[in-house]
Amino acid sequence: MKFNPTRAALLLSLLLVVHLTLFPFHFISRPRLPLAWSSPDTPGDWLDVVMNLYFYLPLGLFGALSFPGWRGFLLTLTGASLLSTGLEYLQAFEPMRVSSARDVLLNSMGAALGALLARTKLVSWLSKRFRGLSWTEDRSAILVVFLWAIARWAPFVPSFRRSSLYSIHSEPVDSPEAIIQILGLAFAGFAIATLLKETFALRVATIAGILLLAALPLQLLLIGRPMGAEKTIASAVGLILGLILPVAGNLVLARSLALATLLILALRQTMPFEWSDRAAHSFSWMPLSAALGLARPDGLSIIADKLFFAIYGIRQFQIAFALPLGIATLLITALVFAGEISQIYQPGRIPDITDILLCLVGALLLRWAQSEQPLKA
Repeated sequence: MKFNPTRAALLLSLLLVVHLTLFPFHFISRPRLPLAWSSPDTPGDWLDVVMNLYFYLPLGLFGALSFPGWRGFLLTLTGASLLSTGLEYLQAFEPMRVSSARDVLLNSMGAALGALLARTKLVSWLSKRFRGLSWTEDRSAILVVFLWAIARWAPFVPSFRRSSLYSIHSEPVDSPEAIIQILGLAFAGFAIATLLKETFALRVATIAGILLLAALPLQLLLIGRPMGAEKTIASAVGLILGLILPVAGNLVLARSLALATLLILALRQTMPFEWSDRAAHSFSWMPLSAALGLARPDGLSIIADKLFFAIYGIRQFQIAFALPLGIATLLITALVFAGEISQIYQPGRIPDITDILLCLVGALLLRWAQSEQPLKA
């Protein structure tokens, strides 16, 4: 299958625009006044002007690169303007958002700026060089990286207000649970870096790793995800170590990562290591019984994180020990199932079938990814 990186970037830009515009997707039946015009008065309004101006720039840039020529320029500008108009109208049904004609104008200007930028010689040269790079031979690698990104950055809605900086805080690492969380984040970052270097061309892996590393601090500004700086630092340290250490073709390291995944899963399943001699809970056959009580961004992040560890563990045992997909899946699922059973006797846990189903879903996704043809630039 032929892989066009600029059109993939265009699709990603489109999805992010829709998500960021309509988040948190709590619509009402009676809209407020749609597409009202308002002039910027406060410093926050002017910041909103700047953000909306550059919000559609990537969409215009990758749209013009995907469809070159003046026809492509007009198609990109028209499509971006219609998209902005439609999304701003839908914002009238979203009580937490403001539908604004000013945003439509700014978004259209941003798309036009991106489309004009695509016509510069520098961007054209970079685009040709980027298309000439070799890409991964295993789509399961993209799947694992995608799940890791969702776990780190969901819901992908940053706030650049001054008040957002107040949510950045320090969490004490003074308990076994906190230490395991930090180690798990560092391990995941290291695993992603090694995965990039083992399955991508070195130049692509390096560029991707640096971009992921540069984006990690945005976790501290995400709406609904206030978190300690220690967790971001842990992910960054793991990512850096994976990028600088020689890991390609190292069978011992591959097997060590597979066994380390088992250890991390076992520790995560048995936290906080406090058991009772009597059953504290009954096993729930209702999926997501624990996650449903959480805020939507936290629930999405947790589900993506669990899927990441399940799929990465299955994939790593496949490669490191040359196991069939079914055997590797059975190994990871059995460990998770044993952890869920132990949670019946843990007062602070809610044992249910969710993690077991996620292992099976992860195996199906992995089978789908591995059955596809390699990507070729």
